Amino acid sequence: MMKIQAMGFCLLIAGGVIVFADALLTSVNSGRKGGSMSEPGVAYPKPKIHSRYDEIETWEIPAVVPLTDEERTYIIEILSAFIRIIDGTSSLEHEEEQVLGRGQFYWPKNPEEPVKLSKSYFGDNFRMFGIAARISRENVGAPWKKAGVTMHPQNFPKGVYSMQLPASFFSNFELLAVTQEERDGQVIGNPIVFRFAHKKIRNIELRVEGRGDVINARDPFPTSFHFFEISRKF
Repeated sequence: MMKIQAMGFCLLIAGGVIVFADALLTSVNSGRKGGSMSEPGVAYPKPKIHSRYDEIETWEIPAVVPLTDEERTYIIEILSAFIRIIDGTSSLEHEEEQVLGRGQFYWPKNPEEPVKLSKSYFGDNFRMFGIAARISRENVGAPWKKAGVTMHPQNFPKGVYSMQLPASFFSNFELLAVTQEERDGQVIGNPIVFRFAHKKIRNIELRVEGRGDVINARDPFPTSFHFFEISRKF
């Protein structure tokens, strides 16, 4: 198996078949054909966080990769920024300036389709390898309604992060359900899925997916994830 890094996303080539190893790509391109991104994003000017696994071969990285305290603090900072945008307590412009850097708008190939409905963040937007995010809305004048974040080490899907997210991160959310889904043909075929509702703001839901060796369906909250989504219905 060979790994290629392209536009901040990890591609795995297995048996001559190219597989996008980042589940967010499906979300980014869902329902759209062709199109392109706007000008390159601009990273928030903070130094990169260098992982202990940056300088070793991919096959040497373990199947479960623990986060350092600095890495954990940083991913919580990213998730919290998107939550604030969706719940309306902050603006996208403010969070881009403080945390995310400038994202790239998706420009559909068909000129009749609406523009500036989604923005993507990857590569140099983030201080760590393997993070990608997308935020979307119904129209240019509407509030942002959905944001998704994926995060994985260089050897995903063999490897996933063990993040040890604290209970306090989920303090504003009430657990609705925990399921284990079967997804034939997906890089992680049986993820555990946690679904939450916001305790104070109606119609805000949180969805967190992780592999069974880093999260437990019997726990009151997931301590890790490879896909995170916050959404709001208006």
